[in-house]
Amino acid sequence: MKLSIRLKKICDMVSYSKTVADVGCDHGKVVAQLFLDNKIEYAYLSDISAKSVKKADDLLKELNISSDKYQVIVTDGLNNYNVKDIDTVIIAGMGGLEIKKILINNNVDVKEFVLVPHNNDVELRKYLIKNNYKIDKDLIVKDANKYYNILKVTKGCSKLNKLQMYFGKTNFEVVTDDFIEY
Repeated sequence: MKLSIRLKKICDMVSYSKTVADVGCDHGKVVAQLFLDNKIEYAYLSDISAKSVKKADDLLKELNISSDKYQVIVTDGLNNYNVKDIDTVIIAGMGGLEIKKILINNNVDVKEFVLVPHNNDVELRKYLIKNNYKIDKDLIVKDANKYYNILKVTKGCSKLNKLQMYFGKTNFEVVTDDFIEY
């Protein structure tokens, strides 16, 4: 299975997790790779689109990942999750305002988030800081001539200066070619 640069970086950001939820899972490649890398034990794959959830389920079956190791859910955000504890939630492939809405409506206890806003990243950072989320990593990755912000977030407090708010915290700690070009 071939992953894009962005999807590889998302997988890299996920810590070993007993349970992961991929919200907006689309094709399911991130969860599939996490299983193949032995980084997770159980996964929830959800999307508002039944077609996307089916693609994800088909991929996991094709890779011989046992169906007792995951559950697919057609839902909006983290709604309809019948679980209280999830180690890591991945929310990618949507705008920062949609991610913010999912976080506001979150009723699951989550240790870490990996967030990839396709736009409105500054508004998302402001929300995170105001609502006691700690931005542990926040970097820019270029993939297919497009730039993506990838954030690893935990509970806690953090502060960002104005440049970090607009360009990401980690980009100033470890300057990459992608960030310089951006």
